[in-house]
Amino acid sequence: MERSEFISRFLYQIRDDEFYGNPGSPPTASVIQKVSTFVKDELGFEAYRTYFITLADILDVCVAEEIAARGSGIAARNASKHPRVVELSKLDSEQRAGISSAAAQGLAWYEQCEDQNWLQDHSLRNQINKRVMTAIIVAVGRIKKGYTQSQLAALARVGISLQTSDTFALRARGAIVEILAGNFINLPRDEDTLTALRSLLDRIASQPNAAPVFQAMDKLHRL
Repeated sequence: MERSEFISRFLYQIRDDEFYGNPGSPPTASVIQKVSTFVKDELGFEAYRTYFITLADILDVCVAEEIAARGSGIAARNASKHPRVVELSKLDSEQRAGISSAAAQGLAWYEQCEDQNWLQDHSLRNQINKRVMTAIIVAVGRIKKGYTQSQLAALARVGISLQTSDTFALRARGAIVEILAGNFINLPRDEDTLTALRSLLDRIASQPNAAPVFQAMDKLHRL
C-alpha cells in the first residue's frame, strides 16, 4: 500500500442531495496526486507501512459496518470498544506505539485534507474514519513504554498540526500530551522537538482538559 492509497479513504465524495451514509464515489487520480503532494509526513510512511496497512484494514471494516448499519453500530457509538480496536490493546508495547503513531499521523492528514476542502467531514465514512483513529490514539496509545524517540518527536509535531476544536481533535491532542509525559525519560531534548512541544503545550492550554492532561502538561513544562 502506498501513502496515497491510505489517504484516499478520506476523499470519497457524495452529492449534497445524498444521504450522508451513501458510500460515495472514489477520488480521481488527479485529486489523489494533488493531496499526496500537499500533505506533510511527520512520521514516515515507508518505515510504518505495516502499521498503516493494519490501520487501513480496521478503518475499512468499521466504515463498511457503519454504512450497512446506517451509522448505528459500535464504531459510531463508541469506537474505543470496537473489537478491532480492543484487539490492539492486547499487542505488545512496541506494536501499540506503532499503530497509535500511525493513527495520529492519519488524523493529521485528515485535518490537512479538510483544511483544503478535499474531504467531506459530514459524511458517515469520514466520521467513522476520524472516530476510529482518535479511539486508537486514546485507548491504545496511552502507554508508558514502547515509543522510540523518533515516534515521540513526530507525535509532538503531529499534535501541533491538529488545529481544529472538535471533540476528536481535543481528545487526540490531550492523549498525545499524556503519551509524551508518560515517556518523559525518552523524550528527545533537541531544540526542534522542544520548540514543537512548547507550541503544543501553548495550543492545548486553551482547550478544556481532563485532570490527567493537566498533570501531563505540568510534567512537560519542566523541560
